[in-house]
Amino acid sequence: MIQINLIKLVSNTFWIKVKIVLKYYSKMHFDISEKVKLEEVWEIILNKLGNDAKDICSNSSSFYKTQDGLECALRKINGELVGICYREKNRSNGFRWTINKCD
Repeated sequence: MIQINLIKLVSNTFWIKVKIVLKYYSKMHFDISEKVKLEEVWEIILNKLGNDAKDICSNSSSFYKTQDGLECALRKINGELVGICYREKNRSNGFRWTINKCD
């Protein structure tokens, strides 16, 4: 959902404020070893999504690095965002992946 607000400034000048709000309706987690490759992570993500994985296109989706670590954007063939996955360190010297599906 995109919210657009017009804010009136001095002498008929307007400032456009755009806010993008992503709503997530499901959150899933899985824990893995540090040694697991991204190809295996991708397969686990698709398995966790079940029937919803049929809409996801591997060519449109991507893994990318952020300041916090590694994330993955799950996208349909037309580029529409289906969900975001992110990785965090867990207590057992591995990683916990979280999958947030968009509403």
